[in-house]
Amino acid sequence: MNKKRIEHDALLNAPNVSIYTHYNIFMACAIALISYLGIRFLQPFHMEEPQAILLILYVILSAIYARLYFPFTRKTYTSFIFLFLCCIPNLIFDNYFLKFFNVCFILLVLSHTLLVLSHKQIHENGQYFFIDILNAFTFVPLQGIKTLCQKLVSLSKEALHLQHVGAILIGIIISVPILLVVIPLLLSADLAFQRFVLYFFSNINNLIKEIIYIIFSFPVFTYLYSLIYGNMNCERADVIKVEKNELDVRMNKTRIIPITVPMTIEVILIMVYTIFLILSTSDIIKNMSMSLESFSFSHFAREGFFQLCIISAINLLVLVCMHLISKQTHSKIQYGIKRILCVETIALLCTAMLKMVLYISAYGLTPLRVYSSWFLIILLGTFVLILYHISHTEDKTLRHIIKYFCIAFLFLNLLNVDTFIIKYNQTMPTLVEDSSYVE
Repeated sequence: MNKKRIEHDALLNAPNVSIYTHYNIFMACAIALISYLGIRFLQPFHMEEPQAILLILYVILSAIYARLYFPFTRKTYTSFIFLFLCCIPNLIFDNYFLKFFNVCFILLVLSHTLLVLSHKQIHENGQYFFIDILNAFTFVPLQGIKTLCQKLVSLSKEALHLQHVGAILIGIIISVPILLVVIPLLLSADLAFQRFVLYFFSNINNLIKEIIYIIFSFPVFTYLYSLIYGNMNCERADVIKVEKNELDVRMNKTRIIPITVPMTIEVILIMVYTIFLILSTSDIIKNMSMSLESFSFSHFAREGFFQLCIISAINLLVLVCMHLISKQTHSKIQYGIKRILCVETIALLCTAMLKMVLYISAYGLTPLRVYSSWFLIILLGTFVLILYHISHTEDKTLRHIIKYFCIAFLFLNLLNVDTFIIKYNQTMPTLVEDSSYVE
């Protein structure tokens, strides 16, 4: 235990890595090439295989660069293996909607992994995960972009002597009308020069395109490089550079509402949901006793599915907000009320899931139904974890919810949604002709 603590303190006190080392220069050149090729092969609203290969190379470079400066733990290896698995769907599948969100998700996980690896997160147990992820994904790269631009400007001043740039520009402007007179004379004087000029201007469109690619790849390069270098060296914006104790004080100041207020809100919601569940259960039993000819799948399934999902999301928001702004007493009554609210929310989600299953069995799958079902499963698992961890430490609850979401997102990516929808609809010959997602 003492050995681990000594290693942790040594890492905390490790000096920042200089930006001028050979490793950083090689890393910058490699990411610049990846950024240029990514923009070069980019198509509007499409992400093809080259972008997926470049994304994998970026993750590999990040892992190698991080391993050069910090020892990997089992969690670090697990995180990078998870990142590689997340890259696979972008390489083999064609769902551009998921590919885009998968890239954002990979960058989020990568930035937080590097921040945790450098032991610069606000709290080791992840209690301030959302502040850390906001810091790692936005403020750190933006601060890194600012630092990188300042270094490039300083280097440019040293190399180009910017005090003479104005004179150079004046000379270029004066030379333009002179060249407009000289070049036509040279064209008429020599056929070889004329062929060279015609060849040059015939390829100038390609040259302009390459210049545009380079210009647009520069902000991508600065963000991707700053995301790695900044999180490894913990360059933080001033607005987010706060200590854990200061955050605890601020969070305690927000807890101004007596615990009776959230308990009253939760009791009222429980009473309303109890009445709804009793009536809804009796309605379901009544419909199940009806004959299939008189039973309307569409009416039963469409009636209230999205409303129940929204209600469940509102319940989650109520639990989170009441936890943040109310004074905690850790009483058994408080925990009991929260458990009842979670159980009833799970029952509402199960009702919504039943409606979706019946609707899919009658009309088949579409992308919207797949994503809605996935979101429903996310909500259901979240409330199950909250119910399990009530009266336990909050950081473990958040940590398990994050792990559950990551696994669910990876499963959605590896599912190959489009192919799964087509195969499912083709194996269901009794579908009502409501789904157009069959080839």
